[in-house]
Amino acid sequence: MSSRAGEKRYACEVCGRKYAQKRGLVIHSRTHTGERPFDCTSCPATFTSSESRKRRMLTQTGERPHECNVCGRRFARKPNLTSYGLTHSGKKTVACHVCGRKFTRSDALRRHDRTHTGERPYVCHLCPATFADLSTLKRHVGD
Repeated sequence: MSSRAGEKRYACEVCGRKYAQKRGLVIHSRTHTGERPFDCTSCPATFTSSESRKRRMLTQTGERPHECNVCGRRFARKPNLTSYGLTHSGKKTVACHVCGRKFTRSDALRRHDRTHTGERPYVCHLCPATFADLSTLKRHVGD
């Protein structure tokens, strides 16, 4: 029997999470075993996948090889550039399941979701104030 594209036929025996590719299951299973076979070359950090290590290395070096062809803004990761590119297109492809408001980027939707949930995950280290958005916390602190 052949598998259809995108069919998640590899299931984790510990938690049941499913993956379309065996490689995804192998990487996921490391979260249960604690195996972290990929070492950072510039710090003691270890990772469950080579992709995680590569993301970390780009963060540490400050390298941003992916450039927006509209405005020139640069990104360390291609998925971040792809997501950012939607801001120039004006296409609002993700919608709030509560009120229906549409957004160009999923991160904007996640921030908006907090208006419904009341979640305020950003805590001031100087006082008890909490914020739904990191930029609001930074403005509060004066950074």
